Amino acid sequence: MPEPLEVHFAPLAQGTHELSLTGDSFLKLLGAFVDAVKYDPSNPPWGTTPDGEQFEKGYVPAAVATRDAVSGVTATVEELANRTHEARTRFQQSQDKALENIGNSRRRT
Repeated sequence: MPEPLEVHFAPLAQGTHELSLTGDSFLKLLGAFVDAVKYDPSNPPWGTTPDGEQFEKGYVPAAVATRDAVSGVTATVEELANRTHEARTRFQQSQDKALENIGNSRRRT
């Protein structure tokens, strides 16, 4: 008689949970970053002198690029968490169906 089919879902569930926490942390960090670098263009904190305008030319593109990069990492982590959750759900559904089809009532969770 063949060995019972067993798939361990706990590691996938734990991984999904950890990825979700990581994604949440990135969102909080991104929000803090955006808050820290935002400014009023009509009254920039570095002033409107030629030196301030020169600083703005270097600062704004770098701040925007960094914000966008952090946002991209956050989206990637969230997508990975979603896909891991989906994989765990599909694995569990597949195992349930297989066990139902073969009449084996043993299953690990």
